[in-house]
Parts: sequence; structure tokens; C-alpha cells
Amino acid sequence: MINNIDTVKDMFPGRTVIDKIDLYELVSGELKNPDYPEGDTPLSILKIESEEMYGKNLGNIIIKISFEDEVGNRFNQVYILKNGKNNNFAKFIFNALGYEPEGQFSINDLVGKKIMATISHFYNEQGLGYANIAFCRPA
Repeated sequence: MINNIDTVKDMFPGRTVIDKIDLYELVSGELKNPDYPEGDTPLSILKIESEEMYGKNLGNIIIKISFEDEVGNRFNQVYILKNGKNNNFAKFIFNALGYEPEGQFSINDLVGKKIMATISHFYNEQGLGYANIAFCRPA
């Protein structure tokens, strides 16, 4: 698979695209960690909500999944379906079920399902952190 760095290297042979970095210059603001810790944790799917978006995102659908761990900590994961598609949401479903369902599938069938999830933190440009499920499998 060719990525952008490979393309730049081909265009400018012998030149290094990036060599040294100052780690603190990469940070665009003060990082604020999310309340939910990183790592592996068992979760239950409590609720799945979906609604159509408006304005410039008209026609897109937002899906919010609410999770709870064994001690009652909760967080949400959000997926946006653009033109009815989102590869990350499909991968989440495949992983949570442990198989690929055939044909149509009701996302509400996931409610009550227990999964083992790997939580990672991702940060926006302002440094605000979000807990996200990087990987999951049936518990």
C-alpha cells in the first residue's frame, strides 16, 4: 500500500520528509485526559440512539452507543454514517458480535451485549481527550 510519505519520498529521492521533532511542539494545547481510563475493560452496551443530522451534515446519521463497565462508569462512543456508510462502525459490530452477520442486522440487537474493549484516548486540536474503543471482542 502506498501512503503519502512514500509518494513524497518518490518525488524527492534522497530527501528526508521528517527527521527530528520536538515532542512538545506537537501538542497544540494543554492536554485534558478523559475521565475514563485507557486499557482493557469489560463493558455492557446499555443503549443505542440514532438520529439524522441537519445543516451542512443533512442526510448523515449520528449513532451514539452508551456503555457501562462493571463498577458503573459510563461513556459514549459516536459514529457518523455518511451516505449510510462508516467502516469503523461496521468493524465495531463485527468485533462485538465475533462474526459477520449476513444481510440486514438490527443494531438494537447489540443492546445488553457484553464486550471486552481496549480503550484508547484520542485528542482534538484543543487538547481535549476522548475515550474511544480501539478494539473489542465478545466477553
